[in-house]
Amino acid sequence: MKIVVLAHALKAGGGISVGQNCVSALKRRLPSSQFWVTVPECLGYESFIGAERCTFIPYVHGNYAQLWWFENISLPKLVREQRPDAVIALGNRALPSGPYLQLMLLHDSHLFYPSRFYSGESIKRKCLKAVQRIFLRRDLSRLDVLLVQTVTAEQRVRSQYSFSGKVVQLPNAISKKVVADISFDDPQCYQSHRSATRLFYLTRYYPHKNIELIVEAFEKFPERLQHCRVFLTVEASQHPAAKKLLERIIREGLEERIINLGPLQQEQLGAYFQHCHALIMPTTLESFSGTYLEAMVFNTPILTSDLDFAREICANAAIYFDPWDAESLCQAIERLTQHAEIANSLSLAGEARLKELQWDWDKNAGRIEQILQDLQDLPSNGC
Repeated sequence: MKIVVLAHALKAGGGISVGQNCVSALKRRLPSSQFWVTVPECLGYESFIGAERCTFIPYVHGNYAQLWWFENISLPKLVREQRPDAVIALGNRALPSGPYLQLMLLHDSHLFYPSRFYSGESIKRKCLKAVQRIFLRRDLSRLDVLLVQTVTAEQRVRSQYSFSGKVVQLPNAISKKVVADISFDDPQCYQSHRSATRLFYLTRYYPHKNIELIVEAFEKFPERLQHCRVFLTVEASQHPAAKKLLERIIREGLEERIINLGPLQQEQLGAYFQHCHALIMPTTLESFSGTYLEAMVFNTPILTSDLDFAREICANAAIYFDPWDAESLCQAIERLTQHAEIANSLSLAGEARLKELQWDWDKNAGRIEQILQDLQDLPSNGC
């Protein structure tokens, strides 16, 4: 079987992990198949996946007009020339219908949540998402199977788009990079804060990651949070508002309490999870953040938003708070710090939840293999 995988849009954050691990698992699961993969240039896809049975088409990201031309004009032509048996689109966009089976992974949660969940985005960004929702409605009619990461996502897509086609869950899973070579040494940046409650927020900067709520909580409740330290992993260049956030932290004199580490490599994450007291995630919008699973792997308690996407993944392995209320966030931190038994119970609950879920990339590849087997003798008729 010849399979085209479209992964060029997965160029940041958890998207890279999804793209690299999904294609790598497909290669292991389908050893007789040939793969033709579009990837973002210079982000390590080629070395992670390996060149055997795989042809890579690097894409250099430019502006939205260039991306539109590539996805709507150049790419369909290139794919037709390859004459694939199946197309697996991992970047929320499908190709025109053709003589191939087509699966699409939808994981941009902006496309199936109301704007309230990403109110911090610019008007330009909101308009872009509105246009993308129009394209999505069209793309859904081109698919043989829609792939989503959670039951919550499926319910929201079916409701918002009146979609009645076939849907299969393809959950996020832990990258092998994270657990391949774990250093259990206490990170240097933690060592000067040994007596503090260390809270770790692994994230790039996006408005919906809601880091500003953490700053607001420290501004409003300095005494209640005086023993807490939050460690961030953002970079000023990631978003115009990221620079403003970091400047605000310094301006308010909080740089010794909200400490920005900058981006970390996946191989480094084990030590940071292992030696913090909790993961803190006030995010207002997710499809399926793999950070929840990574925290569970390292028995790290979770403090996160009281929203449907978080509750489906974490269940009873988290303390939940209102992500639009600094007081609620402060109370969640106090609940963790003032009751030692809660941290232990959350760690045990996370371990049990991880065993219950049993998600990994090889099983995901097995789901895709089964879909292709089920559909291989049928024409690509859309849904």
